Formats: sequence, C-alpha cells, structure tokens
Amino acid sequence: MASVTSGQEVLSAGAVTTRHRSYWWDVVVRLVRSKPLGLIGGIIILGMALLAVLADVLSPYDYQEIVASERLKPPSATYFLGTDNAGRDMFSRIIHGARISLTVGLSAVAISTTAAIIIGVGSAYFGGWFDAITQRFVDAIQALPGLILVLTIVAVLGSSVKNVILAIAIGGAVSGSRIIRSAALSIVAMPYVEAARTLGASNQRIIFAHIVPNIMAPALTLASIGLGGAILAESTLSFLGLGVPPDVPTWGGMLAGAGRRWMLQAWWLAVFPGLFLSLTVYGFNMLGDALRDLLDPRLRGTR
Repeated sequence: MASVTSGQEVLSAGAVTTRHRSYWWDVVVRLVRSKPLGLIGGIIILGMALLAVLADVLSPYDYQEIVASERLKPPSATYFLGTDNAGRDMFSRIIHGARISLTVGLSAVAISTTAAIIIGVGSAYFGGWFDAITQRFVDAIQALPGLILVLTIVAVLGSSVKNVILAIAIGGAVSGSRIIRSAALSIVAMPYVEAARTLGASNQRIIFAHIVPNIMAPALTLASIGLGGAILAESTLSFLGLGVPPDVPTWGGMLAGAGRRWMLQAWWLAVFPGLFLSLTVYGFNMLGDALRDLLDPRLRGTR
C-alpha cells in the first residue's frame, strides 16, 4: 500500500513539473508569435548581456589604457566608437560599462524583488496589526521621491557599487511590496488556502506551497520592468557624481564626464553611451510590458 501511494506521489509530482514546464514554454511561444516588441526587447537584452559577459574578449584595447596621442579621435576602423579626451578606446569602455550597469541592475532588482515578496506576502497573509504597521512604514518611505531617497542613502553610505545596489534595491522593494501585497491578498482569500488552514497546514507551508508560487507571474513582471529603472537610476547617480567611483566605466559616468564636457567638439562621447543606455532601458521595458500582458490573465488578448 505504501509503495502504491509513493508511486502516485511521484506521478503527481511529475505531472506538476510537466505542466509547469509546458506553461513557461507556452509563454515563450506566445512571446515570439504575438509580441514582436517584447521579442525585440529580449533580443536587445540578450545582446547587451553577451557584450557584458564577453567584454574582456571583445575589447580591442584595455579600457583604462591612456594614449595621449590618440585623444578625441572620431569613430574609425581603428577605434570603432572613437576615443575620449584621455585617449581611451570608447568601445572598450562602453562594453565594460555594460557589465557594470547590468550587474547593478540585476543585483538591485534581485534584492528588491525578494524583499518585496517577503514584505508583501507577509503583510497580506498575517494581516491585522502587522499589516497596519508595515503599510504605514511603506507609506512613510513612499512619501519621499524615489530619487531623493536613493540620493540620501548613497550620500550617507558613500559611493561604491555595493552601496548603489543597496540604495536602488531599497527604493524598489518598498514600491514593489504594494504590488505583491495586492496579488497576495487575492490568493489568501482563495478557498484552498482556507482549506489548508483547516487541515492544520503550517504558515510556512501555506506561504511557500500556495501563495508564493501563485504570485511569481506579477513578481517576474515587476522585476523585468524594474530592471530598466534600476539601470537608469545607476546612470543618474553616476551622472550626478554619486554613483560608482570615477575610475569604473559606466554609461552615466561617461555622459557626466567627457560626454558633457566635450560634447560640442566630440559628439561620439555623448551619443554612444546614451545610445547603449537608451537601448538597454528600452529592451527591458518592452520585454516587461510583453510579459505583463502574457502572464496576467486579465490582460491576455487585450493587445
């Protein structure tokens, strides 16, 4: 009898895994077929990710190498995107800047989405005084403009890659927790959650087995859209001189430094970093918008 039950459990687990894989494969197929802008956004992101991963291989020169005799050279066969005011190769610096920007964006969004799930699900599930206190705390933080909050955190902690990631993650977690809480509240009210409570399931099992899996679609959408904002926030901080250290190549730092100072004499110093930044943010926004339409049942088929 025990062996029959064990076999049924294995078959059931296999069926769930198959359905899970089929669901995400269906999302990919519908993205390719019905969301051309989302597909383009995904291709842009994949291209930027490859540039970031292969930056050391693709760089024709050391991004820190200074050649005084090659200052402000326009784009050519020797220097694809020209050189900056110090004689450094812009192409090498831009693709290494992609590595920093994507690292900051992905790390900040991973932290902020995880924190948003913890705050949102905990607030929705436990309710009562815990929910009231948590939401008043969220209200107090959201009363501050997002950029002011991030600038304050970086100003207090100091300029470094880790502090920039932390500052962006805090801002994203607070705003994202409201969206996750809203999704979790609808799940908590479902009959199967009440049935699990009646059967004596622990809070941990209910949260991780019934609530968290059912909010992953909005959480994934939130993360994909938030990536563009996180990269833009990092560039904003670098532009204002509060981002990563000046010796680290970032798109915002290039725009704030040589791009702004030499824009009239060397247009490529501002155009190319701005172009890569805009394309990356556009890619994440388009992919996030497409995933929102595909994963949210209320929006399927509306576009």
